[in-house]
Amino acid sequence: MDEISKKARVSKSTLYAHFCNKEVLFRSIISCECANIALLEAWSEAWDLPVVEGLRLIGLTYVTSITSPKALALQRVVLGGAQHFPELAQALYEADRELTFGRISAYLSEINRRGELSIPDIDLATHQFIGLLKGEMHLKLLLCIRETLDEDGVRIFVEDSVSFFMKSYCGVGFQG
Repeated sequence: MDEISKKARVSKSTLYAHFCNKEVLFRSIISCECANIALLEAWSEAWDLPVVEGLRLIGLTYVTSITSPKALALQRVVLGGAQHFPELAQALYEADRELTFGRISAYLSEINRRGELSIPDIDLATHQFIGLLKGEMHLKLLLCIRETLDEDGVRIFVEDSVSFFMKSYCGVGFQG
């Protein structure tokens, strides 16, 4: 709390006036960060694009946001303290589930309803799409095995992930 008050240039009493304890403060930080990670700008644009382009936009925005230095730092802090502060890990999980998972699920439900894809289980497809986008790449960044991603590498990775996903729910004839 001392470090946070210094960086925010406010007293600790001011912090405690707004956040009754550390847990409430960290939950607030997690919610704000996940709201940024939740692809807010990409959603409205993706709805109006052909499905493959919409998935590419969502994928690229998602991968870029979860692999940003700020997002990785937050994830590392939460993971590092998860055993002692499971409520913070739960807060991160719930915020991500509500914002990111919920939005991808809604998007997939709509394109499925419109007949652009044939998805028998939206929940499973959402898990699969997110899993494809994270892959080993995200884990390497999270564990500091790899430091950064190059823009072209991210683009190719997302395009391959979208292509694989489309082939799964569109049939073998998909050419992305």
